[in-house]
Amino acid sequence: MTRPVSRTSIVLPVLGWASADNSPTIDSLVVLLAFIGLAKPAYALLNDLVDEENDKITNPHLPLPSNMLSRQEAIVCMLLTFIGAVVALYYAGSISQSFLINVGLLFIVFIAGYLYCIFKHTGFVASILAAIPFPIGVIMGWLVAGGGNVKNLLIVAIYAFITGFCNNVLAALWDMDKDPLVGNNTIPVRIGPKKAFLLVVILNVVSSALIIFLALTIPRGYYCLPLFVAALVLMVKSIQPLLDKFSQPNRGRSQRLNDVWLWSFGSYLRTISILCIFSLSLGLIVGIIVGSLSENMLRSYNHRIVEGTLLKDLQQISAG
Repeated sequence: MTRPVSRTSIVLPVLGWASADNSPTIDSLVVLLAFIGLAKPAYALLNDLVDEENDKITNPHLPLPSNMLSRQEAIVCMLLTFIGAVVALYYAGSISQSFLINVGLLFIVFIAGYLYCIFKHTGFVASILAAIPFPIGVIMGWLVAGGGNVKNLLIVAIYAFITGFCNNVLAALWDMDKDPLVGNNTIPVRIGPKKAFLLVVILNVVSSALIIFLALTIPRGYYCLPLFVAALVLMVKSIQPLLDKFSQPNRGRSQRLNDVWLWSFGSYLRTISILCIFSLSLGLIVGIIVGSLSENMLRSYNHRIVEGTLLKDLQQISAG
C-alpha cells in the first residue's frame, strides 16, 4: 500500500454502475469491484514511479524513496495489476460489450496520471488532470452496467469531476509545507491555504446542488436527504477549524490528514447519499463496507508506512 485509500474513488465507479437504468447484474458489479481493486494500486504505483525524486523530499516514507521497494519491483507490480485490471474489463465486456471502450478509457486515466506528475508545478492544470480519472471511473462503471440514462450519467460525472478536483486541492493542502521545496506550485501554494480551501467549499456548494436536483427528480431519490443533510452538517462544522489550522505552518502531513478527517468523512457520506438516490440498500451496504475498510487501511498506512514501522521490520528481517 503506497497511498491512503480514497473512499470516494472506490465508490464513484459503483455510483456510475448504479446510475445505469439497464437492470445491471450482480456479476457485473463484482467484476467492477475486482477492476477497481486492481486498477487503483497500478495507478498509485505509476504516480510513485514518475514522482520518485520529488517524493524523496515530500514523502520520504513511501516504499520507493525509502528503498522498501526497488524501481524494478514497482514496475513489475504496476504491470501485473494493470494487466489484471484489463482482464477484469475483458470479463466485464463479455457481459456488457464495453471492453474496447473501457480499455481506451483506462489508458486515458493512466495518461492523465502521468501528465499530472509532469505538470504538478502548474497548480490549476495539475488539479484538472488529477480530476479526470474520477468522471472516467463513473463512465466505466456505467458502461460495465450496460449504459442507459445519459442525463443522470452526465450529472454524476460532473459531480465526480468536481470531487476529484477538490480532493486534489485537499491533498495539496496536506503537503503544502514541503511542495515548494520541489517546485510544486500547487493551488494552495499559489493562492494560499485559506483561499484554496474556500475554493473547495464553493465547489462543494455547486456539487451539492447537483445532488439535490437528482434527489428531487428521481423516484424515491428523496430517501437520501437525511444522510445528505448529516453530511453537510459535518462539513459545515469543520470549515472554521480547518481555516484556522491551515494557517498554521509546519503541521506535517500526518497531522494535516487528521485535521481534515471530519470534512473528508462528511464528503464521503455525501457521495454515499448520491448512491442511495439510485439504490438505498446498495448505498448503505457499500457505504458501511468501504468506509470501514478505508478507515482501517488509513490507520495501517499511518502506522506502517508514515511512521516507518514496516521499514523497521524489514530492516530487522534483513539483519537477521
